[in-house]
Amino acid sequence: MSEWRPIADYEGFYEVSDVGEVRRIGAGRGARLKTLKPRDRSGKYLTVNLCRNGTPRDFYIHELVATAFYGGRPPLHEVNHKYQCFGVK
Repeated sequence: MSEWRPIADYEGFYEVSDVGEVRRIGAGRGARLKTLKPRDRSGKYLTVNLCRNGTPRDFYIHELVATAFYGGRPPLHEVNHKYQCFGVK
């Protein structure tokens, strides 16, 4: 069973799981959860498009997982997309 956590700055709208799935949390009566389909826009990393206040923005899924489950990224570090950990750039 996957663990789901809210995405920072998108709480109440989107969640990310510990296995890299992203879902939209429905709003209103009868709304359902919808898992978003990842896209390979960068040529090597999967992204999802999140929308807030009518403004869409692409996010790398591995960075969403790392932020939700491990906290913010320390300065001068990057997220290892295979192991979801931080390393120096």
